[in-house]
Amino acid sequence: MSVFDDQWRDALQRLDVVFGEDFDLEPLTVPMVNGRPDVNARPVPDATRPAVTFRATYRDVGSTQYAKGRAMADNTTRKISADGPHIRLTPGADGSPHLAQNDRITRRATGERFRLGVPLARGRAGLQVPLIPITR
Repeated sequence: MSVFDDQWRDALQRLDVVFGEDFDLEPLTVPMVNGRPDVNARPVPDATRPAVTFRATYRDVGSTQYAKGRAMADNTTRKISADGPHIRLTPGADGSPHLAQNDRITRRATGERFRLGVPLARGRAGLQVPLIPITR
């Protein structure tokens, strides 16, 4: 990594301290049957990864945008984007916390629970992870 990358990561970690929130991670995995993942089974706790508390920046649902046309009502055009909730975090030097798709996290500030989606990007912007709300 370059000197810039190191300084950028340090700056993002300071931003996480100021703007971030605490989350509890409950690592989950797919159970194995005869050496293969059971695609129909519910995820079970993953004994290979510890449950940890980590700090990340939370972003809630954004607004829905509609295309604007001349003499067209908003309901006649399709939605352009609807951003869902996600977190941004800066992994530490050792790469922690180790997040995986379908892990469960709890937002400590509100008690909301989420299932992790597929991480979107890892790099200078940190790790962007979409969240799927758990309603039951």
